Amino acid sequence: MRWTAFIFTLCFLALSYGCAPAPATTSSNSAYIRPLQWQVQAQQQQLQALDSAFKQLSSTVVATQSELNTLRAEMATLRQQQATPSTAGIPLTTSTTQPLQADGPSATEIYRNAFAAYTQGNYDEAVRGFTQFITQYPQNPFAPTAYFRQGEALLAQGKNQDALESFATIVLNYPDAHKTPEALLKMVQLFNNSNQPQQAQAAFNRLQQDFPKSSAAKKAVQGLASPRQ
Repeated sequence: MRWTAFIFTLCFLALSYGCAPAPATTSSNSAYIRPLQWQVQAQQQQLQALDSAFKQLSSTVVATQSELNTLRAEMATLRQQQATPSTAGIPLTTSTTQPLQADGPSATEIYRNAFAAYTQGNYDEAVRGFTQFITQYPQNPFAPTAYFRQGEALLAQGKNQDALESFATIVLNYPDAHKTPEALLKMVQLFNNSNQPQQAQAAFNRLQQDFPKSSAAKKAVQGLASPRQ
């Protein structure tokens, strides 16, 4: 009897163990895995956003570096002119400029003062100085650059229409100046921003046709200032 009871007990335990439900591992694993998946997706989105921001910053750095190089070149020219006699600085011959007044500032002084105000962020004074320069010396070799700096100072003040006129003057009156491609690029940007696609397209086409190898044309082709579709 004892053996029979012992065997019966063993069978009962075996059956009880075999019928016990399996541990619920699937649901617990799912609850653990889903947050990890969400974290991975969030990190991937962050990486994509960082990559896009990095590309935009890289383009901005290139444009800023180009602008800094231009400013350095202008400053070097002005320093060289300041170190030489006034007649050897910015050309002031009567054949291309108005005669100087005995008590008035020279073209070099006017431009240098306006440029200093521009680099210091004093845009009101810069606009006045560049306006004085181009009014008194419209045929001076620095006149196109003065118009361009005038336009940028006006842009910094939010006077987009006045700035557009400055850039357009370069294109119309100084078509072969070294600032003309950049002026066209500015016009494309301003026309785009003011929702004038036809004018933007015209400026874009002029830039690509007349200055296809310029850095301004390359920026436009890369989509930094192409007309809106």
